[in-house]
Amino acid sequence: MTAVKGGGLASGGITTDDLVTDRTQVQAWEKFRFVEHGSCTYVIQTATGHYLGKKTATTGIGLFATNITDINKATKFRLSMVF
Repeated sequence: MTAVKGGGLASGGITTDDLVTDRTQVQAWEKFRFVEHGSCTYVIQTATGHYLGKKTATTGIGLFATNITDINKATKFRLSMVF
């Protein structure tokens, strides 16, 4: 998964999203960081320092935005170990 332009986009366009899975090589700007947020939850930070969050705009095709600047407004994830 890649954040287009390293993150910082409010949402994708009509034909593309701001998160894509069609890249064939991993570049530095395509990497994410899992940041601990407390209570066993994590947020995903893009290469530009923004966070992944739910999209609020009704345009575009994706469900997530990569332009969240406040860590408290980012979407929280809980990692679970599966055996």
